Amino acid sequence: MGRTVKSAIVAGWLLGLCALSLAAEQGDVTGAFGFELGQVIDPAGLKALDDDEDGGPAYAITTDSPYGPLTDYAVAITPATHRVYRIAASGDFRSMQRCREELVKLEAALERKYAKISGSKAFGFDDSPMISFGKSPRKIHGKCTGRIMHKTLTLSYFDEALAQEARAEANPAGGGAAAQDKDAPRDESGL
Repeated sequence: MGRTVKSAIVAGWLLGLCALSLAAEQGDVTGAFGFELGQVIDPAGLKALDDDEDGGPAYAITTDSPYGPLTDYAVAITPATHRVYRIAASGDFRSMQRCREELVKLEAALERKYAKISGSKAFGFDDSPMISFGKSPRKIHGKCTGRIMHKTLTLSYFDEALAQEARAEANPAGGGAAAQDKDAPRDESGL
């Protein structure tokens, strides 16, 4: 084998090794703000919020590890086993530009720790910028939303498998209203 071929093989091997160590450095999503996904918490003494979109109860929390402009923190837990499946933080801004600027800072901080699964997105005037990190079942989503003079940046750490468990615990019969009387006439007057 010639010297050039050997050099190319060694260079390719070193490049692969560098890529492998970079991937190993990017950690799995485990939690944030002093809470872990999957952690069992006792909801007694916590302020109840509206149920999470996946059916589990949500609670306002305080954290010893806050992130600057994010001021409101919450967890959603599985109804029966009280395991954390969502950790969310939000903060308010007066303009979409300011919200986007903060989202870019969050993106840069998260890129140092987690595998990025999508780039920053902002499509049209009404579309909201968003970021995503992690791999299934645990992911992080950040998004700016809101009305004209009130924008909210929400950062959510989420475990899809535990959310599915929350839905199952919230509806132990396994079908809910959709399975019950599926052929029965429905009142559609309010649609």
